[in-house]
Amino acid sequence: MKLKFFILATLLTSCNLFSTRSPEEPDSGNISFPPPTTVEILIENFSNSIKFKRIDNYSDCFLNQGDKSFSFTPSQSVYSAYPSYFSNWDYEAERRYFQSLVSSLNNESEISLSMSNSAYNYISPDSTHYTAEYALSVPFTNSTIGNEFRGKIQLTIVPLDNGTFRLSRWYDSPIGSSDSSLPTWSLLKARYYN
Repeated sequence: MKLKFFILATLLTSCNLFSTRSPEEPDSGNISFPPPTTVEILIENFSNSIKFKRIDNYSDCFLNQGDKSFSFTPSQSVYSAYPSYFSNWDYEAERRYFQSLVSSLNNESEISLSMSNSAYNYISPDSTHYTAEYALSVPFTNSTIGNEFRGKIQLTIVPLDNGTFRLSRWYDSPIGSSDSSLPTWSLLKARYYN
């Protein structure tokens, strides 16, 4: 009996089974996507999901509840060129566009999105409008539409019963009264719709 105990004790102490290990360094490449319990968190999640090309996190930003679904209104010049794409743009079309865009890019590349002149307008308890001028840079290696997109984004944000927020409408337009030399985000959506 003493021999069995001695052998067991020797085995347990020799393999460092009960010793502590050095902690691992945190993975700085991961970005968190907290529940969008404020409109500000929702916009941050939206921006980060684009930058880091996270399809599921991107999709989670949009309203998709049966008969209540997300809608997108493109800039007028793009709508004129692609009316059939945008006549019934909904949550599924938005997800399909972003998935197609991400699959066309290199895994290591990041999309750059900057928002300026942003404002939150709290219209009612049922919705908030977020407006900003955007500059979007997509690292295509070969693109016929260019890599830079610029315009004005207008988002309608709605609360859900669970205390979180989602994007219910998105209006895209050029900055100013006429189209700028850079295309709007709408053109990117049209080209990567399929």
